[in-house]
Amino acid sequence: MNEPVRQHLVPRCYLKHFSLNRKKEWFIDAYDVEAQPPSVFNVNIKNICVNSDFYTFKNLPNEHKRFLERYYSNTVEADYTQIYDTLISGKAISDNLRFKIISFVICQYLRTSKLTKAFNNGWAQMLTNGYNLMQYHNSPEKKIFFDGGGHVDFTDKSLDEVVTSANQENREYINNANQGSKHVSNFNR
Repeated sequence: MNEPVRQHLVPRCYLKHFSLNRKKEWFIDAYDVEAQPPSVFNVNIKNICVNSDFYTFKNLPNEHKRFLERYYSNTVEADYTQIYDTLISGKAISDNLRFKIISFVICQYLRTSKLTKAFNNGWAQMLTNGYNLMQYHNSPEKKIFFDGGGHVDFTDKSLDEVVTSANQENREYINNANQGSKHVSNFNR
């Protein structure tokens, strides 16, 4: 089974309704805030709001690595056409559809990288401070321990290696918690 590596943080089924169709492809105007001066450019929705392996759990068996991408595609996004059509038609919304709408909105809020980036920034700062304290005190113990019994081990690792590994684990943990999955990650905190 060919599983997607490029995974959309904002689904194409949603972006399509803000796009123009050109030769069976969908294009949207995007604003590049990093350009100097900031600029607007036209881009295919296949190439916007996408990250490689953002919903991939690298420590799970191959058949489960992309369960979250499949969940979003087969469950949340599968209902979007019905949601959109009902909302623009002005028809009454059933209780079942109301639940699907709320679920879709919540998933769109939680599935972006903003939450993960904010968490990782705070976590990296904590790791940096702990690492610097160990270096300052020339501590023989190269671990940071937590009240809950977990720890981060710096033995034979640089600060950058520990932060990079923590960022991956945090992304997987946050995505897992947002989806409510029963899969278990190697998050040891």
